[in-house]
Amino acid sequence: MDSGQPRSARPYVPSSLCGDVESMMIDMVLTEIQNQIGRIEDEQEQKRQESLRETQSPDYSWLMDWKLKNKKVLNFRECSAVELLCQKIKPNEWSLLIRTFRSKVRYVDSRDGVIEVFRGTVDEVRQQRGDNVSMMNVDETEDETWRSDPIQHRSLSVVELSSPRGSPKSFSGMENVV
Repeated sequence: MDSGQPRSARPYVPSSLCGDVESMMIDMVLTEIQNQIGRIEDEQEQKRQESLRETQSPDYSWLMDWKLKNKKVLNFRECSAVELLCQKIKPNEWSLLIRTFRSKVRYVDSRDGVIEVFRGTVDEVRQQRGDNVSMMNVDETEDETWRSDPIQHRSLSVVELSSPRGSPKSFSGMENVV
């Protein structure tokens, strides 16, 4: 029933042969998150098995209802949440997002922690986006010269802008041009 591949919450819409780059990146992120969850679940299962061996107690986990067991795959709600977070990322930010997520997720030890780390990473990348915006300082002395000599700072006409500097601005041959 479950192949282990991440199931997208997006409806399937056939597109061009090259595919949509954004959906490819979202699928990569879903796979990365699912791999991290699988790694964590495997580690927890190994620890549980080791503790049972040390205490020499029987393993009754096979009696547990399958609905109560931790799953290694993302459910529909989690896939939808991850996809909504991914839609906030610009194309030039994918590399930073994935590198930052991989560096932070190493220290997570729960399924919910992986998704929370991803949510925090998306917020961090979006906040860095605002840091890159440059702001221009207005020089008040320049503003004063503008007020004192508006002729010097007048807007130039199209003819003045198009003629090279130092060339005479004669229009003697232009009378017949309409």
